[in-house]
Amino acid sequence: MRTVYKKQTLTFIAGVVGALFLRSVVAQESPGQGFSLQVLHASNHESAFQDPNTLEPKILHYGAVLGGLKMLAEREEIPSLYVAAGDQTLPGPFYQASAQVDSLGVQGLADIRFFNVMGLTATSIGDHEFNGDEFNGGMDGGIDGFARRLRFAKYPFLAVNLDFSQVRLSEGVPAIEIGEDAASVEANQGKVAKSVWVEVNGERIGLIGRAPSDLFDITLKPEANMPGLDFVGGRHPETNRPLEPAIPQILEQVDLLKAQGVNKIILLDHPLDFSGDPVPAGELRDVDIIVFAGNTDFMAKAEPDGPFNLLRPDDKPVVDYPILRDDAEGNPVCVVNSGQSYRYVGNLIVTFDDQGLISEIDDRSGPIASTAEAVAALSEELSVPTLQAPQELRSTFEALAGTPLIQDLFAVVGTTSSPLNGAEDDVRSRETNLGRLIGDSYLWWARRYVQQEENAASVDLALKNSGGIRNSILGPNITKFSIESALAFDNALEILELSGNELLAALENAV
Repeated sequence: MRTVYKKQTLTFIAGVVGALFLRSVVAQESPGQGFSLQVLHASNHESAFQDPNTLEPKILHYGAVLGGLKMLAEREEIPSLYVAAGDQTLPGPFYQASAQVDSLGVQGLADIRFFNVMGLTATSIGDHEFNGDEFNGGMDGGIDGFARRLRFAKYPFLAVNLDFSQVRLSEGVPAIEIGEDAASVEANQGKVAKSVWVEVNGERIGLIGRAPSDLFDITLKPEANMPGLDFVGGRHPETNRPLEPAIPQILEQVDLLKAQGVNKIILLDHPLDFSGDPVPAGELRDVDIIVFAGNTDFMAKAEPDGPFNLLRPDDKPVVDYPILRDDAEGNPVCVVNSGQSYRYVGNLIVTFDDQGLISEIDDRSGPIASTAEAVAALSEELSVPTLQAPQELRSTFEALAGTPLIQDLFAVVGTTSSPLNGAEDDVRSRETNLGRLIGDSYLWWARRYVQQEENAASVDLALKNSGGIRNSILGPNITKFSIESALAFDNALEILELSGNELLAALENAV
C-alpha cells in the first residue's frame, strides 16, 4: 500500500450545497497498522453496455478494470467490496434485448447477470429500478419487472425508506422477498432490506441503502405501475414526498448493525443530485463512507497517476476525490461518487483505526475510466497480460449484441453535419440542438396528426422533458441505435389544450 495522506489540501463541502472551504490534511510518513479496505463503487449504469456513437464495448472494459483493481487489492492483502448506489437498469435497447436471449428471457436481466458475475456485494434502490417490463412501451414504472429481476440477483437491494409490505403484483409474477434488516449479505441475496453486513478478513462491514425521496414524483403513474409500494410512514398526498425523514431511519439501522458487532458502515444513497435531498454527513453518526449516485458532481483528482484517476479525454472533475466531511460527532466521513453508464469504476482505498474510524486514504483512490487505454495502463501497473472481462460477461454481451433487436439498430436513418448535444448537464440546464430537434419533431408530428381530424385546432408548441434525453448523437451518420439510446424511454406523446395562464403555470412549475 502506498504512502497515504500525501501533504495535500482537500476540498471539503459543508452541508448539502454550502460554501466550499479548504481543509489541510496532516502528512504522514507511512501507513498505520489499522484495517484497510478497498471499496469499488458504481451507480446509474442504466443498461448502457455499449456506446451508441463509437460502439465502444464499455461493459467489457469496465469488467476488465474492475477485475484488475480486485487483483491489486488481493496482491496487497486488502479486502475488497463492490457496491452500487442504484439505477442499474434503464429501458433502452440492451434492456429490451435481454428478452431475446434464451438464457435470459426477461427484460433487464442482463444487468443482473453482469453484476452477479462481477461480484456486486449490495446496491441501493434508485428510481430506474422500477423500469417498465411490458408496461407502457418500456417506460418507467414497473414493480412486476423489478420482481422478475430481483429473484435472480445474488446480492440484496437496500432502502431504509421504502415499504414493500403491501406491494401488489400481477398474477404469475414471483413475490418480492423482504429480507431481515442488519443480517448478512448472504441471507439477503435476491431480497429487499434496509441494511446488511458482510464479513471480510474477520471484520464486519455494514451497508445501508436509501431510495430517492422524490421517487413517486418522478416515476410514471406510481399507483398503477407500483401498486402498494410506499415510503416507510407514508407520503404526502400532494407532493408525494415521504412523511418521515430519512436520518432517523438510517440511524435506526446504524444501531442495529452496531448490535451485530459492526463499527464500519457505508451508506449507499440515491438522492439524484445534491439539490435533490441528499443525506448530510453532519447529521449522521457512525457512518464512515457515503456512496452517492452518479448524478452528483463528478469527483476525481486533477491529475492521473498511471491508471489511477485516469479520465476520459473530455471529462473534467468538478470536485476532488473523495470529499471529506465531519459527522455529528466530529468524526471523518468520506463521500464519493463515480461516472454513470459504465464509464468509470470508482476506487476508494481507506484504512480504519481500532475504533473503526477512517484514519488514512490511499492516494490511488479515485475513478478509473472504462477505456482500452485504462485497461492497458492497469495491466502494465499489475505487470500482467492485457486484462479481460470475465468470460461469462463477454459471452452474455455477445449474445445481446447478436439479437435481432440490436442488429437492426445499426441501420443508418439519417445524417447530421454537427454533433447533437444530449449531455445530461447541458439538457437539464439549458437549450441544446438535440433538445430543439426533438421538440421540433414532436411539433411536426403533432401538426400532421391533428390535420387528419375535422375542425381540429392547430398545435402551437411542443415541450420535451429533459430527463427523457439520455445521450448525445455525434454523427455524421445517425443510426437507430443512437436514437433509441438518446430517447430510451420511448415516452408517449400527448396533445392537450391549455390556456395561456395554464401554460405559464406549467413552465413556472418546471423551473
